[in-house]
Amino acid sequence: MNKVINNRLYDTDTAILIANKSFSPCLNCEECDDYCEREMSLFRKVNGEYFLHKYCTSMEYDCEKEEIVPLSLDEAKEVAAFILDGNGYMKIFGIVEE
Repeated sequence: MNKVINNRLYDTDTAILIANKSFSPCLNCEECDDYCEREMSLFRKVNGEYFLHKYCTSMEYDCEKEEIVPLSLDEAKEVAAFILDGNGYMKIFGIVEE
């Protein structure tokens, strides 16, 4: 998927996949309720910008949603901390204090 947001291109085909996680049932999906699956993928563009690709699908409700959300560095770290374990996080962002 690719999308222009604030005159900047975000493209899942050219960006580097940092981490992803699937949820079933998904989180905060009002249309699909508990019968859907969501995947969150954190990407980094070649220029260092981060973005989140969210994909949600439901066979029960014949629903499919896809969204790209640009992230600041701090927001990308929050997403990575949610998706990854500690070692995975530190591989991307470096060692953190205990």
